[in-house]
Amino acid sequence: MPTEPVDLEDLTRRLLVSKKAEAEILKRLSEASGSEEWAKAILQEVRTTERLDGVTSDALRQILTMPKSGVSAGTGGLGCRGEGDFHIHRRIADIAGKGGVLGATDQDDSGVVSMGKARKGRMVAVTVDGVHSRLDRFPFLMGFHVARAALRDLVVTGARPLALFADVHIGNDGDVGKVLDLTAGISTVGDALGFPLVAGSTLRIGGDMVLGERLTGGVGAVGVIVHLTPRKAVRPGDLLIMTEGAGGGTIATTALFNGMGDVVEATLNLRTLRSGLALLGSKLMSKVHSMTDVTNGGIRGDAMHMAKVSGARIELDPEAFLGLLDPVVLRMLERLDIDPLGVSIDSILLSVSPRDAKAVIGLFKRNGVRAAVVGRVRTGKGVFLSTDGGGLKELRSRFRESPYTPIKKVVDRPPADQSGMEARIDDAARRAMEKKRMVLRMLGRKR
Repeated sequence: MPTEPVDLEDLTRRLLVSKKAEAEILKRLSEASGSEEWAKAILQEVRTTERLDGVTSDALRQILTMPKSGVSAGTGGLGCRGEGDFHIHRRIADIAGKGGVLGATDQDDSGVVSMGKARKGRMVAVTVDGVHSRLDRFPFLMGFHVARAALRDLVVTGARPLALFADVHIGNDGDVGKVLDLTAGISTVGDALGFPLVAGSTLRIGGDMVLGERLTGGVGAVGVIVHLTPRKAVRPGDLLIMTEGAGGGTIATTALFNGMGDVVEATLNLRTLRSGLALLGSKLMSKVHSMTDVTNGGIRGDAMHMAKVSGARIELDPEAFLGLLDPVVLRMLERLDIDPLGVSIDSILLSVSPRDAKAVIGLFKRNGVRAAVVGRVRTGKGVFLSTDGGGLKELRSRFRESPYTPIKKVVDRPPADQSGMEARIDDAARRAMEKKRMVLRMLGRKR
């Protein structure tokens, strides 16, 4: 049996590209898989799909041929919650299209669709969050934090959650106990709040071709809109209120991989989510213009997106922001020299008129959660931080979120040719969209 994780399909393709002799390829595959019989079957499968044996239709060949960008996920910053990731997400949204009340192109916390006239214009919200991949060895924690994130995404869109669902993928050699522990983490959050885990899917990563124990996947949630609060609805004159933050998957990962594991306990709570649900069920909810949670590259990423989609200028008070971080978490970030403005802290950030700010802050406090004004919205563009001298400093974007593990600090650098890389991604997106339009035409003819 194999002694280390390996993607046998990927390995075979690389060996074929290198023009190695068949005997050498089979030897390498036998060593990796632990079986000569397995190696021969792998080589046969990969060769067949590389040549697209049995495919005679040019249109089908085009469908089966991926539009390569020449940019790897790591180099492009995919999933790194910075400008690189946001650029890729914009292209994904372009391909998905503009459907819905809040659709993919809005890039909000949840997508929202109308139930139609028969339902008197009621709206359904749907969201999905990927698990934090570095929590693979801690499945319960992984499940707990991703379920909490999905439910919070609904709440900050103004939706009352109804249920959770999950999609779980595990490597061929992964212990089934990982899937069970992950499920326990997800359903703990759901059961505690009354939103059941009702559906899901479990698959092996790459089927028989990916050896190793890696666990990944995502959790989604569905809810009904009570009062829609999209990011783009912030208004000049609004005050920005934020709740306290102890972090979730990102902070837990920071603690575990920097030898400060006891900090994880601070993240195991439902206070902020419960307070958001309390706001959702109160008369004050109608006074809220916009909401989001501080997750996507920290308040730097979320405030910048809020400013961009609303066409407004946002000014933040960094001292007020830092004062709302859990003291244990803040001390860890300071000790590790991690910029708190660029990491997910799982707070709720909302905008209201100044006349309603005191009442909203009071509601959070009555529900056991600290909250305070951390900024304001003005006419203009961009995001700015107040300084000790009473001035303002523009907050700049980063290619990635603040690096919060040792390996992230090593790889924390933008690509040498960012504009060229983005152009290649854009071209791959264009070709994917062309393929989509071609298949839509084919489906129309076959209707």
